[in-house]
Amino acid sequence: MPKTQKEKIERAAEALVKKHGIVNLTKADVCEKAGVPDGSFVHYMGTSWTDYLEELRGLVEGQTFTTIKRTRAAASDRLNQVMNHAIAEAKLVGYDRLTLPMIAERCGVSRTVVFNHLGTTKQMRESVLRSAVRRGEAAIVAQGIANQDPIALRAPKPLRLEALAILKGIAKC
Repeated sequence: MPKTQKEKIERAAEALVKKHGIVNLTKADVCEKAGVPDGSFVHYMGTSWTDYLEELRGLVEGQTFTTIKRTRAAASDRLNQVMNHAIAEAKLVGYDRLTLPMIAERCGVSRTVVFNHLGTTKQMRESVLRSAVRRGEAAIVAQGIANQDPIALRAPKPLRLEALAILKGIAKC
């Protein structure tokens, strides 16, 4: 068990290097794992992050670690992920109440990412409804029919019938 803050930082750095590789090591990650404030690194270690990193590289040289390469998902995969979250959120709040910030929060990304994939609020709602039609999401199509949305009104007949049955069930409640 580490007794000093310096030992905590060294152990945290060692664990992170083994898990993620030295290339992906950041001062913020090391300090967070060690439970020390990022700004206190120099105080506890007696050296700058750059110097410490060089020293650490020298220590791990020749050792074999798993190299983890960080890659971004393909744009189509990101769009699909954003749309999956948008559909799920639309089921909860209704596609006509759906906002870009709601989707961003649900996805854990910025509004800009959602905007880049889905456009304006109006475009996003149209995309969600089109996707709901393609995926056979009758509950969302029912909302579109209730709002007289042309996309929902042009949905395949079996899906429209299922959506109308949902609407009739709601009307009876």
